[in-house]
Amino acid sequence: MKLQRIAVPYLAGQPCSVPGCTAPAGVVVALVDKYPGGELFGEQDFTCPFLCHRHRAENERRRIGPGAVPRSDNQYPFTNRAGAQGWSAYQPCSAATPVGRRP
Repeated sequence: MKLQRIAVPYLAGQPCSVPGCTAPAGVVVALVDKYPGGELFGEQDFTCPFLCHRHRAENERRRIGPGAVPRSDNQYPFTNRAGAQGWSAYQPCSAATPVGRRP
């Protein structure tokens, strides 16, 4: 799925967005929802745009809610901190095109 909005551009060497984590980002985080007409909408999660693989797994393991269900209410430890409807989805950073390199 192509994201409608990228909040934070991916840079080669991007670290995980979890405070205190220095591991390299493994995934770009998207907030996804499916509207009543069937349209799938997704945009990068501006509250936690990148996760390492360990934090991605923990994010799903500690999720409260049904997951990938349209118009659902999911609570995650790291992502969707603004409480949007829908679910968190992940795109490997290897599939993202870096726009530059971290200094």
